[in-house]
Amino acid sequence: MTMTMRSGCVAVAVVAALGGCAVEADTGAIGVPSGSVGLRPYTTLPASSETAPGNDWATIATPYRGRNGLRVRYDCPASGGGGSVWGTDIYTDDSSVCAAAQHFGRIAPAAGGPVVIEIRGGRTAYQGSTRNGVQSLGYGEYEGSFIVL
Repeated sequence: MTMTMRSGCVAVAVVAALGGCAVEADTGAIGVPSGSVGLRPYTTLPASSETAPGNDWATIATPYRGRNGLRVRYDCPASGGGGSVWGTDIYTDDSSVCAAAQHFGRIAPAAGGPVVIEIRGGRTAYQGSTRNGVQSLGYGEYEGSFIVL
């Protein structure tokens, strides 16, 4: 059996434990050669999750602050872009969720798409960087954060 790794997913045994990616048999719809198994971004939510209402590229995650471990799905509209981002891989919860997802490499502004984040506690510092056409800024201590799954 051929395995194709996508979207930064790691070994299948770890995937099942973390819920970061779903294993999908090839149906020809995801561009994996016939007879192989591919990994795709995880866009379905576990039981301890919510879907954020009314998203746009300015939507932030602060309404979920303190609910650490909660996974929240956002639907980033196509033809989007913009929004402020603080951090790299771990973002302040007042960062644009869609812009953070673009920075992380999960979506492109022209296409948009579903994004799942996980709420985390605050950190003592956030490092800025430039990736995928988004410049994130560094920041000091802040009380809430999230990661893009």
